[in-house]
Amino acid sequence: MRVARVTPVHPDRMAEMYLRRLRPYLTELHRLTTACLERAAAISGIIMDSNSARASDALDGVKSAMSYSWPPKRLAGVVRHVGVETVKLGERNVSRLTGIEVRGVASQEAVSDWVGVNVDLIRTVEDRYLSQVRDLVSEGFESGDRWESISKKLQERADVSRSNADRIARDQCSKLNAEVSREAMERLGVKRCIWRTMGDSRVRDEHAELDGVEYDIGEGVMFEGGRIWPGSEIQCRCYAEPVIEFGVEPEKKNQR
Repeated sequence: MRVARVTPVHPDRMAEMYLRRLRPYLTELHRLTTACLERAAAISGIIMDSNSARASDALDGVKSAMSYSWPPKRLAGVVRHVGVETVKLGERNVSRLTGIEVRGVASQEAVSDWVGVNVDLIRTVEDRYLSQVRDLVSEGFESGDRWESISKKLQERADVSRSNADRIARDQCSKLNAEVSREAMERLGVKRCIWRTMGDSRVRDEHAELDGVEYDIGEGVMFEGGRIWPGSEIQCRCYAEPVIEFGVEPEKKNQR
């Protein structure tokens, strides 16, 4: 038999915490970029003088300033708490799904590895933003745009960076939650699981087709030529429902 159907708590709240804690970093990145470019502007109302290298130098200054004010250790502090809370959520979810209390699944090393990956991902948001700003300023100089126009476009780039950070937060919290859930179930001796979706309009069609599929927890589900697990793909919000067997074959949709 299987335990009664229980829907776990998805780590969306953890992702919101992630982005909230990252907001000062993103705000400072935009503020420094705007301030440095304003100082580099040679003539009021015009972006840059004939030497657009001044803009490039200004953006290099932003990179250096961000490295100084937001070193890896500080960024690690931003996301570490989120990682710890996401691990706890994953453990609580497995406890809800199995009826067995779970604690201490993820090691300090595993959390530290997750933090390291996320610090690197956060830096990619910064690098992408500064690269886009560099192109934006160069194009603006060539077309003779006024500073007001460029300033507005800088804000649009900042909004895109926040969206990129939001995607990273949601994807990384979901992945960590899924990894903790899988490891906890394996420790409890769970051999098979059933793929479940969150059952809402955000579920992607190809994952909706997997809903109800039973699979070996160690092998995952065969999907498009490879093996995957709930929550392992980018932005996947699906979860694993453990099959708790007591000598009775569980009802299932199919197997993969």
